[in-house]
Amino acid sequence: MKEINTRVNEVTVFLNKAKIKRSGKISVQKGKQTLSITGLPAELDPESVRVRATGSAPVTIYGINVRRTFFKDIPDGIIRELTEKIEKLSEKKKKVTDQAEILDKKQKHIDGLWKATRIFASGFAKGEITIEGHNTLLNFLHKEGGAALAEIRKKEKEADDIEKEIKKLDEELSLANNSRPREKFTIEINAGTKKDCGINVDVTYHISGASWNPEYDIRIGEKNILIDYLAMIKHTTGEEWKDISMTLSTLTPSGTSEVPELDPWFIAPIMKKFSGLDETRDSRAIPLAASGAQIPDSEVSYSEIVREEFPESIEADMESTEVIKTGASVSFKVAEPATIPGDGSYHKVKVGSLELQKNLKYITAPKKDERVFRTAESENTEFFLLPGKGQVFENEEYLGPVKISHTAPGEKIKIFAGSDDRIKVSRKLTSKEVDKKFMSDRKKINYSFEITIENFTNEVKEIKVLDQIPVPSHENIKIKLDECSPKTVKSDELNRFEWKIKVEPGKKSSIRYDYSIEYPREMSIYGLP
Repeated sequence: MKEINTRVNEVTVFLNKAKIKRSGKISVQKGKQTLSITGLPAELDPESVRVRATGSAPVTIYGINVRRTFFKDIPDGIIRELTEKIEKLSEKKKKVTDQAEILDKKQKHIDGLWKATRIFASGFAKGEITIEGHNTLLNFLHKEGGAALAEIRKKEKEADDIEKEIKKLDEELSLANNSRPREKFTIEINAGTKKDCGINVDVTYHISGASWNPEYDIRIGEKNILIDYLAMIKHTTGEEWKDISMTLSTLTPSGTSEVPELDPWFIAPIMKKFSGLDETRDSRAIPLAASGAQIPDSEVSYSEIVREEFPESIEADMESTEVIKTGASVSFKVAEPATIPGDGSYHKVKVGSLELQKNLKYITAPKKDERVFRTAESENTEFFLLPGKGQVFENEEYLGPVKISHTAPGEKIKIFAGSDDRIKVSRKLTSKEVDKKFMSDRKKINYSFEITIENFTNEVKEIKVLDQIPVPSHENIKIKLDECSPKTVKSDELNRFEWKIKVEPGKKSSIRYDYSIEYPREMSIYGLP
C-alpha cells in the first residue's frame, strides 16, 4: 500500500461544519493497487468522502474504504509545532542554567579571595604583600565580584522568562491535546492504470467542529461610514489550514433527509390553587411592568430606548470578495489565502469593506434617558447580512457595541452612532393638581409635562422625540390626553407618542402636554408619576 502525501488547499466553512479539499501527487505502476491517505481528523464524516484522480494515463477507481485508526506518536500540525518549541526552549534554559552555575562557582572563588585579604597584616609584616599590591587585589575582587553578581542575576531572569514561556506553551499544548481524540481516519483507494504514470488525487470530505460568525467593525468619519465585514473562524480538528483558499457559506447543513411533520397540540385549563390568597382579588389587574408604572432609575442602554423604533443592523460590502449565490444560501470567496490553526480559538479574517454616505438621524426618549442618540440610515442593496455583533467607533473614540439582525437586500439598515452631547434635552413635571371636588365619588389628578431641546450645534437639527403617558389597567381608571403642543405625528394604543421637532442653531424648542387620570376615590392605584 502506497501512501499519498496530501495537504489542505481549499476549505468551505459553513455555520456549523466545513468541507475540506485535500490534494496530492504520487507515481504508480501499471495495474491495480491500493493507495492510502492517512492522518485525517476524527471529526471527518465518512459518508461525505469523495475521491477524484487524474493522470497522464487513464486512472480507474474501483472503490474507496474509510476506516478509523488510532495513533501513538505526536501528530503533525500545531501539536508537533508546540512540542518542538517546548523542546528548544527547554534546551535553551538548560544552557542558561549551566552558565549560571559556572558564574556561581566563579563568585564563590572570589568570595574565597575576599576572605584571604584578612591575613593582610601577617603578609605585610613578613614583606610578602605591599600596600599597592593589596589595593590592586581589592579593586580586582570588587570589579570581578560585581560583574559576576550582575551576570548571575541576568541569567536567573533569563531562565525565569524561558520558564514562563514554556509554561504558556505547555498550557496551549494541553488545550490542543484535549481538543482532539487520539484517533484519526484513513482513506484507502483501490485504483488501477494501464501503464506507469504520475497521478493527481483530490479528496473532499465534511468535518464537524468548525464554524464561523460574522462580526463588523464600523468607523464613523466626517462624511462617510466605513464598515469592515469580518469572519470569526474556528475549528477544533487539529488539522493544518495554512495558506488555503477560503470560502464562507451561510448554509447550515443539517443532515436531515425528511420533511418534519407536526404532532397534535393540545391545551387545557389550569386548575387554580389558592393558598391563603384573597380569592376575591380582581383578576383583571396586570403586573407592574405592564401597567406603565415608573420603575427605579437605572442605567439605560440605547437599545432599551428605541427597541421597536430601531432594530439595529449594518451592511457589509464584499468589495474584494467574490459572492456566490447558490439556491437559498450565499457564499463569500475570501480574496487572500487564509491560515486558521486547529486549536479551537477564534481567528479573524477580513471578508470585505464598504463605504457608506453618512445620513444621521436623531432620536431621544427623555423619560428613559435625557440624551439625543444618533443613527446612520442606509439601504442594504446587495448582501444578506447574518446576525452578529459589531463595534462602533467615531474617529478614535469607541462608541459601543451593536447587534446586527438578519437583513435581506432592499431592507433598511440603521447603525447606532452614539449620542450627541451638543444637543441638550430635559423633561420636567411642571404641574400636578388634584381636583378639589370633594363631594364627587371619583378622584381626578391633572399632570403637565414639558420637554425642552437646546441645539448648540451650527446646523438645524430635526429630532424624533418619544414619550408616553400611563395605560389604564382597569376599566374604572380613565386616562385622557387633554392638551398637546405641538401635535404628535404618531401614537399607538399603548399611549406612546412621537414628535418631530426642528431646532435652529443656538435655539431651543419645547413640547408641552397635559393629561388627567380619573379613578374611584376608594381605589388605591400604583404607578402614578
